[in-house]
Parts: sequence; C-alpha cells; structure tokens
Amino acid sequence: MNQDAPAFAWAFQIVGPCIWVVMAVHFWRKSKRLGAITVPALLFIGATTQSWQEWYADWGGYVLYNPHLHLIPHWNGPYTSPNKPWAVIPAYGWFFGAIYFPLIGGLRKVHTLLSGRVTARSWLPAFPIFLLVAGFAAHYLWDLLIEGSAVLMGMWNYTTVIGPSLSNHRGHFPLVYPIVPFALLMSVTMLIIDAKRPDGTPMVEHWTRVDRFDGWKHHVARVVTWILTMNLTYLLLFTIPICVFRGTFLPFDPRV
Repeated sequence: MNQDAPAFAWAFQIVGPCIWVVMAVHFWRKSKRLGAITVPALLFIGATTQSWQEWYADWGGYVLYNPHLHLIPHWNGPYTSPNKPWAVIPAYGWFFGAIYFPLIGGLRKVHTLLSGRVTARSWLPAFPIFLLVAGFAAHYLWDLLIEGSAVLMGMWNYTTVIGPSLSNHRGHFPLVYPIVPFALLMSVTMLIIDAKRPDGTPMVEHWTRVDRFDGWKHHVARVVTWILTMNLTYLLLFTIPICVFRGTFLPFDPRV
C-alpha cells in the first residue's frame, strides 16, 4: 500500500520526543526534590516501556505506519506491523503520562462538586464507577484527538476499517474498533492507578510488597512493579484481545 509523505512529520518525530524529554526532566527534578520517585514518574517510566507491544497491537488493529517516517530497521517478526517508527517509543511516555493523573484529579473534583448537590446524590455513582465511565469517555476523546489527527495528517493509516471512520485522502481512523477497546483499557488502568491503601500507598506496590526492601532496592522494586503493572495491563486488556479477535473473526492478512 503506497502512502504519500505525511504532513507535519516533525511534530511526531521531533516535537513528540522533545515533550518526552521535558516530562522526564520534570519528573526527575520533582522526585529528587521529594527524595522518592513519584507515582506519576513511575507511571511515565512504565508507559514508555509498553512501546514494544505497539507493533503487535498494530497488527491486531490493522495499523500501518507511513514508510516515510524514520523506521527501526531489521525488526520483522510474525504478527507485527511492517513499519516501526522510532518516535513511537517516546510517544508512549508522553501520550499516557500526560493524561492519567490530570484526568484523575479533574474527575475527582467534578465528582466532589456533584456530590455536594442534593439533586445529584440519588443518581451519582461511587467514585470508582464514575471514574470508569467518565474516564472511558475522556480517553476516547483523547485518543480521537491525538490519533485521529495523526491519521488525517498521514502519520499512519488503518488498512481495514471496522464501522464508521474519519477519512481523508491520507487515511482512515475507525471510530469503533480498536478505539473502543483502547479507551476501555485506559479507563480500567486508571482504576488500578487510583487504587490506594488508607495510608496512600498504591495498591500495586502493596501487592508486590515493595516495603520489604530498603534504600536503592526499594526504588528499584517500585520501578519494576510499575513497569510490570503497565505492561501486563496493556498486554492482557488490549494487545492480546485485539490480536486474538483479528486472528479469529477478521481478515487475516500477514502483511499489515
């Protein structure tokens, strides 16, 4: 499938990595000031390491990156998309790192505001349910904004469209699949991120017993915990399901 050179490729290949660097410096400085790695910094690290799954998820979702981008050479495996841009690696960090905690904080304020209104108390669900439902809608719009714009600029394209789509001469962005399971993944992940013990310790760190370690081992244990958490969540809730769904129910074309 021939593709013209994308418009504003520098936004994806230069601006995106620069945003990642700015975020990394911000998280490093804040963690250094506090004397401990912050949870947003841990999530940022974990999200960046998810990028290896992109090529398999691309196969499951029929994503084909524009060959005019700077591509990772010599990486051709089964059930992966053929074009693998370098810019995807930092993109995972800034795409996920920029949305989760601002959204959690914003939705918590909205829930608190609604809870104070007498007319809302009868229908307003508990915060985790509110977070799941409102988070799904917000993540859908976030992906539609970022990825939909990228597709219309020709950064990548969906070679098979399931349901309605946004389309122009550069590409097609499906509005149902795989954006719906992707938004669901993000909203469920947000629930996991927000789950804490009464003392404020994230539940994932409690489950992995990182408190058993002291000093630098404690920091390493926390980093490993969040890398595993982010990768397993992405793998089990998105990458594997859409690959299985494609392989079972959708056209099976090994080229894209």
